[in-house]
Amino acid sequence: MKFLKTLIVLVFLLSLACAGVTFYLSTIRENEKEKRIYLEGVRAELEGQVEKLEGEKTELQDKANSLEAKNQDLTKQLEEEKESRKRAIALVQEKDSDLESLRGEMGDAQRAFENAQKRNQELERILDELESRMRQVEEQKVLSASDANASGFVELSVTPTSPSAGTPTTFAEPTDPLSPTPDVIEKPASSAAIPVTTLPEPPKRRKFFPFLRKSKEPAPQPARTEADSIAPVSGEFLIPKEPQGATISQVSEVSVGKLETSKPAVVTPRRTDQTIAGGNVLLVNRNYNFIVINLGSKQGISLDDVLSVQHEGAEIAKVRVEKLYDDYSAAYIVEEQSQHPIGEGDGVTAA
Repeated sequence: MKFLKTLIVLVFLLSLACAGVTFYLSTIRENEKEKRIYLEGVRAELEGQVEKLEGEKTELQDKANSLEAKNQDLTKQLEEEKESRKRAIALVQEKDSDLESLRGEMGDAQRAFENAQKRNQELERILDELESRMRQVEEQKVLSASDANASGFVELSVTPTSPSAGTPTTFAEPTDPLSPTPDVIEKPASSAAIPVTTLPEPPKRRKFFPFLRKSKEPAPQPARTEADSIAPVSGEFLIPKEPQGATISQVSEVSVGKLETSKPAVVTPRRTDQTIAGGNVLLVNRNYNFIVINLGSKQGISLDDVLSVQHEGAEIAKVRVEKLYDDYSAAYIVEEQSQHPIGEGDGVTAA
């Protein structure tokens, strides 16, 4: 019996233990179920977030691709801008160099123009001085003519002839002022030759380059008559006006004595179109490198003509005509031999 009681007690205790274990396990199961349900909700929420993030990732990837394309375009534009900037800098540098070159050329041209102006002013001064000297010579000729008329001499005509011509020059003898027709005589063969200084005629007009200053208008000259073309006699015979540049022939002093009457004096008109083959150097200016010669437009000289300067028959230099007058001109020295510089009196002919 005792054993049976003990067995019943043990069974009761085991039942209690089983009930406790069952309750514990059911509690744990409920907890696990709640946790599983919660975790499933969290998982679903996380899956939604993941899907949302995936969509955002896709959008961001598209934006990244778009930005990458824009970045490539901007990089390409930047490279093009850099190339354009380099080309612009090179062009600016080239323009600067061209500008500096133009400034240098402009400075050289300005200096050359100033030098040309100075040379032209010097030419004007020298040529004006020549004009004044020639006017003085003309005044002296007029005074000599008036003295000759006052002393009872009649006027004569000297007709220049070529060296090959054999016709002698005839002169008029002194006669009474009341005599209507003067007689002429033959020139004595033994008359002594007296050289006369060669001086150029005063110019009637000037010709300049366009950039030179305008010269003064020449004074109006009276018309030449037949009486004016005859030179007066006063001790020595004066030379009739011939185109400047030729070597003016020497005149002779005639001894007044017993003279035989021949034919009347005939006035031969001077040839205005006569061309003189050569001339001489009147002045040399080393400061501005030019010379003045006694050849002008009357002798067939033109602007920019190149002439040859000769000394004792040998060419020593070449000159170019810069200023032209009727009976003389100014020429720039183009070539010159260093061992034979140009001097006054050297011959000038066409090159």
